[in-house]
Amino acid sequence: MKLIVVLSLEACADDLMPVYRDLGIPVFSETDIRGFYLRPPAVAPNNWFGSTDAPAYSKLTFAFVEDEQAGRLLDAIRAHNETHGRLHPVRAFTLNVEQSV
Repeated sequence: MKLIVVLSLEACADDLMPVYRDLGIPVFSETDIRGFYLRPPAVAPNNWFGSTDAPAYSKLTFAFVEDEQAGRLLDAIRAHNETHGRLHPVRAFTLNVEQSV
């Protein structure tokens, strides 16, 4: 069993819902996150309106899934990032779950 954690900008969080459904992940939890850049993104160094003290609104989603589902979800997120996430890719990682109740 794995705990999979997904962090995305709020604007693209809805893009991930069909992915969870298609992969058979019936239950997950989600919370709002405010992130901050300590320096401007390297891809837009002359972004005059991008301020380091303005938050980026994101979603953190997590779910307990079987190992195979976790791998398929990471593959789907990689594919999503190749077409949609060049500037602000969706981030995801897994943690091993040794025991659960």
